[in-house]
Amino acid sequence: MARLPQLETVADKFGLKIISVADLIAYRRHHEKLVRRVAEAKLPTKFGEFTAIAYKSEIDPDEHLALVMGDVSAKEPVLVRVHSECLTGDVFGSLRCDCGEQVALAMRSIAEEGRGEGG
Repeated sequence: MARLPQLETVADKFGLKIISVADLIAYRRHHEKLVRRVAEAKLPTKFGEFTAIAYKSEIDPDEHLALVMGDVSAKEPVLVRVHSECLTGDVFGSLRCDCGEQVALAMRSIAEEGRGEGG
């Protein structure tokens, strides 16, 4: 395995172009979309109306849901909650965790602010 200085020498000698892994990652992030928006619906909740936006990964079977309230496209900071799925806590109110309470607190805080994202 060669390091960058050795690779640059070989590239110069043979007239080759060279990029770094960081360059490749930056290019892919700028040009490729690995998640696509697949559905959207209004979601009335006890905290107010959110927009539920579903996303599908292009590289694995994962699906994601964002709950959005208000205009989150402005430059000002916005409240965001990233929540891992917890069926028993979120749906059934299991007392083994506080996941459902965390989601409710985030949704309440977003509603009080008038804008934000949770999911």
